[in-house]
Parts: sequence; structure tokens; C-alpha cells
Amino acid sequence: MIATSRMLIHERFVKIWEPLNLKFRQYEAPLLAVIVLVFATFFFLKAAQIHHVFGTSAYDFGIFVQNFWLISTLNETFNTVRGLNAFGDHFQPLQIVFAPLYRVFPSPLLLLLIQVISVAWSAVILHRMARYQLPKHHVITFAIAIAFLINPVVHNPLLWHYHSLVLACPLFFLWIEAYLFRDDRRFFILLILLLMVREDIVVTTLCFGLVVVYHRRWRLGVATILLSLAWWLLVSKVVMPYFNGEGYFRDEGYTVGILLARLFDLEYYIRQFWENGQALEYLGYIFLPLLMLSLRSPFWLFPAIPSLLANVLIGGYNTQIGYHYSVYAVPFVFMAAIMSIKAILKTRPRLVPIVVTGILSITVWMSVNGSRFSILNLDDSWRSWKRLSPLREQISGYDNSLGPDIGISASDFLLPHFANRSGIYLFPNPWKLHYWGIRGEGQHHPNEVDYIILNSNLYWKHYGLLEYLQDEGYFVIDHEDKKITVLHRLKAEPGDRLTAVTAANDYVKPDNDGLRFGQPVLSPAFPYPEGGFEEPPFNPGNHAPPGNWQDTPSEVDGLVKLNLQPSPKGLAFAARYIYAPIISEEAREVELLIGSDDTLEVWFEGEKVLEHLSPRSAHLGDNHVHLQLNPGMNHLYFRVDNRGGAWRLIADIKPTQSP
Repeated sequence: MIATSRMLIHERFVKIWEPLNLKFRQYEAPLLAVIVLVFATFFFLKAAQIHHVFGTSAYDFGIFVQNFWLISTLNETFNTVRGLNAFGDHFQPLQIVFAPLYRVFPSPLLLLLIQVISVAWSAVILHRMARYQLPKHHVITFAIAIAFLINPVVHNPLLWHYHSLVLACPLFFLWIEAYLFRDDRRFFILLILLLMVREDIVVTTLCFGLVVVYHRRWRLGVATILLSLAWWLLVSKVVMPYFNGEGYFRDEGYTVGILLARLFDLEYYIRQFWENGQALEYLGYIFLPLLMLSLRSPFWLFPAIPSLLANVLIGGYNTQIGYHYSVYAVPFVFMAAIMSIKAILKTRPRLVPIVVTGILSITVWMSVNGSRFSILNLDDSWRSWKRLSPLREQISGYDNSLGPDIGISASDFLLPHFANRSGIYLFPNPWKLHYWGIRGEGQHHPNEVDYIILNSNLYWKHYGLLEYLQDEGYFVIDHEDKKITVLHRLKAEPGDRLTAVTAANDYVKPDNDGLRFGQPVLSPAFPYPEGGFEEPPFNPGNHAPPGNWQDTPSEVDGLVKLNLQPSPKGLAFAARYIYAPIISEEAREVELLIGSDDTLEVWFEGEKVLEHLSPRSAHLGDNHVHLQLNPGMNHLYFRVDNRGGAWRLIADIKPTQSP
């Protein structure tokens, strides 16, 4: 009876599914081509939009842009963003292949286009391999290719700058395909190209060599292992020492060091998997979209294990699906899933609709929850594009007018727009070392910088250094508005680098003739309902604050600087008071310059002297208040309300008359 029922179900399945599958065959290739083209077009335009609204930063996009420019123009290949030779941080010679193209189209957008094409092309190769393994299952092979494209692990990195690791994705698929087709010549050509992506890829190629040996293709497997080991020794012991003077330097306190330290740390695993769930969530995004089927083919999955294990052990952004660190693993995860599906369908062909539905539905669900992009944000993207158009034109004008030999030190998210030059530094480099070199070696002299270009809201962060450069007559402000501040050099700084930097570090801003802020203290956060504006249980007066307020190390060079985040986490509607007494040696009149994010109230000696109740970002000088000071301590209170996003107070005092 049961056998008869099974036969009837099977016959009905064949009657319905087989014609549908055969009919879909004629639409499979053109439909996939259209989807891949739409995918590539959309993600390139979205990535370009992110770059044009200043969403790309010095690390790592600015580094790669300058690398491409240096190689394409045959300049010396020292990267001034990273403080290392372009081949000394990671050895990535494959970028040389694109140098002629960058010489013709010297735009950062070219890197984003190369990255998008790499992923889109990977889907085509994956589909071809799936058809080779599952020749009669056109719907499944199509579903696998689509699942690859909409998987957030795959497409999220396209919206996070550029990284050369993505170039490995199509090469890995082509390499696996060459192995399946027994094309040994193409296999070794692709192996060499893969080794040129980055030096640490040898771990993955070596593991695949072991898989090849397991499949009893002895010569091919042993040759792969030996070539991988030889390449590692050549790069780490000869090539990288030539470019950086040390060789592979991530074996202490970084990648390899962290791996060894955490490999047998049971407490770390408990924390990663159960307490914060970060590693568990990461592995879920890797395996769940393919119904965990990759785990049924452990030998095909084996080359992905080192990369996945390293990401889990390192933690942090390595276990976040928004970055590029899963590229080495993804091709083998998909290949293992294909092999598992092939084995399942040999004995249970009726599972085809379940497999297709499961793969697509789970991948779509995970994409909705984990993708950097949401279709609901299209309007926001367009508004950001329009809102920042004047700034984009301003930055482009400076970049075009300042030749490639003009040295620039720029803030993080402006730097990639000036990276087509031999001297581009991440401010405050080269005055104060910031992510430079291996251990801060080979510092450049500040005289290498002709222009400083910063986001204006970061001026306060480097207030002391910028005031020193202007007070000593080395730089003068060329342009200043609420978005950017541009300074250009008037004269050289004296002596060697040590002398110049020591002078900058030893500089003490004049104390405004005995005028300064006292130690600021912060109140607890007072939350209130959204849309409300409740008065917290505190009334500022002409006295010191309650004892439960906290000191904050915010006083630097006469500037009160606060960058407060809502507390507890996620609290967007709350008020906080800041007590910042003004200390004066004499009675005098002063001007108080203030900026706040968001709303602001100010009390001086118990009397409210300023009120601004509209949300805004903080810019020093948005409000001015004249105060009459008494000798000694003058009580000053601020109330800053947060309505979402950043929470900040900026203030400075300037004498309007001498005592």
C-alpha cells in the first residue's frame, strides 16, 4: 500500500515537474544573463553613490586607490596612506594587471567596477559548474546562481569600499571548474593567478591540494601543495622583506598570533557562540542559505575551513558579513552544496521543489535581514546625493586644481577623493603618527604636506595642532564652511622631522590672558519620551553640580570637546547637563562660542542666557554669547538634548577685551 502511494506521488511529480523543468531550460541562460546584468549595474551605481556621498574611507579604499595610481603612473610605489610600500603591507601583484586600465581611466570608480564585475562573473561560472554537475535540473542550477547573488555574504562587500580579496572569487570558481574538467594546464595558470591575489591565500590553495590528493590525482595535488609552499616561502622570506624590510609581519599580535592565542581558549568560544552569538550568526549566514547542505560534502568544504576558522577566532569585523573576509570560503561552500544536492537527487528526485524553494526563500529572508542595502532607502540615497552635490563639486575642484605632486593631508572620508597623487596622508599624519608603517618607522617630514583638507566637524578634534600650525605662520585657512576646512602652507617648518614634530607636540596654546575652562563634569542621562521635552529634575544655579556627576577628560587647549553617545545603548531621546566653569584672573567680558548636537540650553550664574531647540549637527560658532566674568570661578551649565544620532557639545571662550 505504502509502495503504491509512493509510486503514485512519484508519477505525479514526474508529470508536473519534468515538463516545467524542460520548458525552463530555454529561458534559463537569457534570464540569468539579464539578472546578472541588472545586478552588476545596480551594485556598481550604488557603490558609486556611496563613494560620491563620502562613504568610502582611507582604510582600505584610499590605500588601494593610491596603489593603483602609483603603479599605473610608474611612480615609486610607497603608499603614503599606509606608510608602507604598495607591495609591503600585503603582497598583491595581481593589481598590476589593471594598471594599464587605470592609466586610461584614473578614477576610484574603476576599482568599484572591477569588484562588481568579479562577483557578477562568479555567478555565471557557478551556474556553468552547477549545470555540469546537475545537467537535468535547470531550475535548481538557476536557483543556486540566484542564491549566490542575493546572499548578503556575497553582495554586502560590494557596498563596503574595495578589496583585492574579491578578485579571488571568480578565480576560485574557474580553478575548481578546471579541476572538474581535468584541464591541468588551465588549473596551474589559475593557481598562479590566485597566489598573486594575496600572500595568505596559500592556506586555501594548499588545502585544496590536499583534496586533490584525496581524490587520487596525486601529481596534481602534490604539485599544488609544493607550489603553494614555495610561493609562501618566496614571498614571506624574500619579496616582502625587500619591500618592507621585515617580511610577513602579522605573525605576532595580529592574524597568526591571534589565531594561536585563541585556538584552545574555551572561554573565547563560549563568548563568541553563546554569550554574544556573533560567530554563530556569522556561520549561519554562511551555511543556512544553502540549507546546510555544504556540511554533507566535507572534503569539498575542507578548503573553506581555514578561512572560516580564522574569521571566528579573530572575531570583530572578521565575523561580520559586511566585509570581504569570507571570499576565500564562499566558492567552496557553494561547490560543496552542489555536490551534496547531486548526491541527494540521485536517490530522491522528488526533493527538487523543496530544495529550490528552501534555497531561494531562506536566502531572500537572510538577505532582507542582513543586507547593507534596502529598497526602502532609495529615496534617502537620492537625497544624500543631492544634498552633498555642492561639497562633491568643491572637493572635485580642489582635486583638479592641485596637481599630483601637491602633498595633501586629509580626513578619513575625504582622502579617497585625493588619492591620485604621490603624497596623500591620513590626517594628523605626518605630524602625529596614525596607522603608519609596521611600527611607525620611516616617518615623513610635515613639509611634505602643502594642503590640509578636513571635514569641519573634525576641526575641534585636532584643535591644538591646527592652532599651532596657524599661530606659528606655517598654514593659513584657505576656505572654511560648515562642511570642509582647507588650509594651505605659507612656509616650511624648521629642521628635521624630529625637530618639527617636537615643536608641534610641545606647543602650548596661550591661556587667553589667564582665561580658561575648569574641569568639565557630566550629569547622568535623563531620558524622556519621543516627541516630549520634559525638564529633568535639576535646576542649574550659581553653584557646583551634585556629587554623582562624572569628570570628563574633555578640556584641551581651552576647548571643551564632548562626543557623547546615548546611554544606555539605543536611547535616542535624552538630556544631559555639562558643568564647565570658566576661570578668569580678572573681571572681563568674553565671547562664548558654542556648537551642539542636538538642542542646547545655557545657564550662566543661574540665569539662562541661550536656548536653541532645533535638532542640528555641532559646529563651533553656531551660537555666540557675551558674558561678563568675575574674578575666579564663574559657573556655567549646558544642557544638550539628543534627538537621534550623535550627541555632542563644542565650546570655546575668547576675550573681547584685555583685563
